[in-house]
Amino acid sequence: MIDESTARLNFAENVKYLCKIKKITMQDLEHNIGITKGYVSRISEKKDIGLGKAYMISKLLEVDINDLIEKDMWREARIKELEAELAALRQQ
Repeated sequence: MIDESTARLNFAENVKYLCKIKKITMQDLEHNIGITKGYVSRISEKKDIGLGKAYMISKLLEVDINDLIEKDMWREARIKELEAELAALRQQ
């Protein structure tokens, strides 16, 4: 089980990451969900997010709500990027 601060960080960073790869702006996401500008960014800073809004975000991004909270997709993706860069450098 993860602690609350890790869950908040994972949620906010995963949402940002998924928006980036799905080419959805944060403004579009926030507008479609009906939340204020900067809302997702403030989640990692102790901003409470209602379960309904978290569920709506997960549906819009087509990802399980538990994955948004429990996984660190953004970190896993960055590690893969760095591994690819390192492999390219080794081939030079």
